[in-house]
Amino acid sequence: MLLFLTVASAKLQANEFDAVLIWPETYVVNFPMDGSIARVYVRPGQKVDKGTRLIELDPEPYEIRVRQRRAELSAAEPVLADAKRLYEQAQSLYEQTLLSDDELQRARHAYERAGAELAASRARLDYAQWRLKKAIVRAPWDGWIVQRQAEPGQMLVAEQRSKPLLVLAKSEVMAARAEVPLSDVAAIDIGQSVTVKAADQTWTARITALTLLSDPAGKPARYRLDAAFRITPTDVLAPGQAATIRLR
Repeated sequence: MLLFLTVASAKLQANEFDAVLIWPETYVVNFPMDGSIARVYVRPGQKVDKGTRLIELDPEPYEIRVRQRRAELSAAEPVLADAKRLYEQAQSLYEQTLLSDDELQRARHAYERAGAELAASRARLDYAQWRLKKAIVRAPWDGWIVQRQAEPGQMLVAEQRSKPLLVLAKSEVMAARAEVPLSDVAAIDIGQSVTVKAADQTWTARITALTLLSDPAGKPARYRLDAAFRITPTDVLAPGQAATIRLR
């Protein structure tokens, strides 16, 4: 009987893993173009709502480019209209045998070039407007600002654009992360329901990731297990907080 209880206890412990809490869903803010940071509206630890303005580049260079592209488009439109009119005239003269094949082809090519230039002008305007829109970043969801590496006046150049200026964690979701030995992996599936306990509270969670960790040669293989769960504004939790994951 004592042996049975010892084995049962060992099995129970094998189904429970020490873990830490993490933010599983984060939004990294950076910009796809160079520029000067005009304003940073948030600070680390701040709670923001979806749509909140987070950071903004100086919009003036992008506004100037939009005006320039609009002017180019306005200039290209009458050129196309004239080219179309001349081509239609050339077709009429050609049908009356008053125009050669070469002259008709030149008129057609001029019309096609004018149309292509107008299309290119529209594309350049669309791109300029897209860049202007991208100069302002808003929160894609409710969340917490967990990192800020941006200040007004800071210049952004190509090699800096891959670095996070802000990191926003989704406030509705947390995850417990644990390391599990290879011997336990066979009992774990992505999407499996588990229990997470932290700060004397318990949540039903689902396994969202099971990743093989790189270990030095000769050491047993281990896996990283993430179990995500939804939280409410009244839950007092923080990344790095101790937790446990129990397999059901």
